[in-house]
Amino acid sequence: MAITLTTGKDYIYISRKKMKKKENVNKKQLKSELKLYEKQGVILKLEDQKMSPKEIARACYVAEEGSYMRDYVCDEGGELKMLCFNLIRENK
Repeated sequence: MAITLTTGKDYIYISRKKMKKKENVNKKQLKSELKLYEKQGVILKLEDQKMSPKEIARACYVAEEGSYMRDYVCDEGGELKMLCFNLIRENK
């Protein structure tokens, strides 16, 4: 989580609080989206393991060494069958 440093502890605290609130909203949106996919019969995987929408959303927002990339897997007719999340590590 990146924080812009300025003078005064109150500003930093408020920035963290706002960023945390925004992350929670985004996490809930991702979880809701994944629940819809799951309801339609789409298999959800995180690093080749079947996971729940809650587990995947949590992992996506706790990842510190990279970010998760989505991989959409469709059948021959073009219908979505599986959604995989794979960690892409950042090179430093």
